[in-house]
Amino acid sequence: MTAKCDNLYYPDLRKFYERLIVLRHNAYFMNNMMNATLKKYSNVPPEHLISASALIISDITGETDNGWELNFHTGVSKTVLAKEFNNEVSRLISIECCYVLAQSFEALEKLFKNFIYEKCKLDNLFFEVIKTEKFNPQDRSNYPGGDSLLKLIRKATKEDFNKYSESNNYKLKFSVFWKTISELRHAITHSQNIIKKEKIFKSKDYTNIARHFASFSPITQNEVEIVLDYKKIDRLLKSIAEFAFQVFKILSKEKGFKWKMS
Repeated sequence: MTAKCDNLYYPDLRKFYERLIVLRHNAYFMNNMMNATLKKYSNVPPEHLISASALIISDITGETDNGWELNFHTGVSKTVLAKEFNNEVSRLISIECCYVLAQSFEALEKLFKNFIYEKCKLDNLFFEVIKTEKFNPQDRSNYPGGDSLLKLIRKATKEDFNKYSESNNYKLKFSVFWKTISELRHAITHSQNIIKKEKIFKSKDYTNIARHFASFSPITQNEVEIVLDYKKIDRLLKSIAEFAFQVFKILSKEKGFKWKMS
């Protein structure tokens, strides 16, 4: 299938896949670069200083030294010794992979909004149904995200959504997958990767999905920190791409569009 095909859903899927490959490349590059740096310092003494940084600022409404800013130490600094470097590398890789998770989910939301927009143009009945929602279906910038967006996708794909969700090679329950990744993305974006257990360990299905795609470090009795590595994020990106493809496949088959990639 090429970008010039007659499938009106394909250009958006293509752009989405191009975004995913950039995100995966970024994570791969960071992983390799940080592990190479770790190897470089593998034989230095444990107390050797690897890096040091301090937050220095000025009072922009205060006095100057003949126009030159007067900087001062905020009292906040960070150092990393050789004996701490292994954990620091793992932390930095996890931060980058968490960023990739958040960005990939937001890209998936954008894709699904575009699918809904195209579906409205192709299906007058669906358009009339969507008009009852509290947004203008002709203005995709106002489309909802999160669970509300998933409801629109379920309406667009009808019974095939549940059919494909219940019968696929990975036994991946689509709604559970979406809601789990959505909660992880929210925690990464708004809570510095800290998430309440009740948000992701709601049931056996939710727990299995969460632990398949991420690791968790205990913070409090009720909270855990999301921990990712390249292997986990690579697995997740593949599943996000495959989930998107199933929605694309359903919508395409309904209109008689070509949907196979080969």
